Amino acid sequence: YIFFLSVVLIGELGGGIAAAVFKGKIHDQLPDILNKSLGPNYTPGNSLQTKAWDYVQVWLTCCGSTGPKDYSGTNFTDKSTHVPDTCCVLTNNDPDKPIVKNSTACQTEANQIQHNATATSNFVKKEGCFTSFESQIKSHVVLLVGVGVGIAMLELLGIVLACYVCRRGDKDD
Repeated sequence: YIFFLSVVLIGELGGGIAAAVFKGKIHDQLPDILNKSLGPNYTPGNSLQTKAWDYVQVWLTCCGSTGPKDYSGTNFTDKSTHVPDTCCVLTNNDPDKPIVKNSTACQTEANQIQHNATATSNFVKKEGCFTSFESQIKSHVVLLVGVGVGIAMLELLGIVLACYVCRRGDKDD
């Protein structure tokens, strides 16, 4: 028990250190990785990646990896649809059945953004999901670190108590 708990604790510490060391690399490469997952895989219908992106776009109120431009040239777009409904401002928060506030205005704004025109973003979400996710992490970093330290302390306490029980068991004989 002590050994396995120690392995878990060391693994968590290693993961935390690796995340801190490679933070810049993750920050630079993650938008491209997300964009590649979006391009050929986001298609109308209920594919796993389409559903995942829809959930993320509703949950983080964002569009694509870096913004609505990510959808230009994908399998999803056509002459009238430039972004999925979950990229539009919604009147509900259901990624399975999104209700768009103004679909025509959303698609018009998305088309303007995709063609580098200056566009207002009253009906389309202009912020990318990477930026939105990064903002969420930054706003909750103290809580995340606190939870991580709390879990590590509980594991350390478990190791100490397990050692105590092992030593105490020897003295009873």
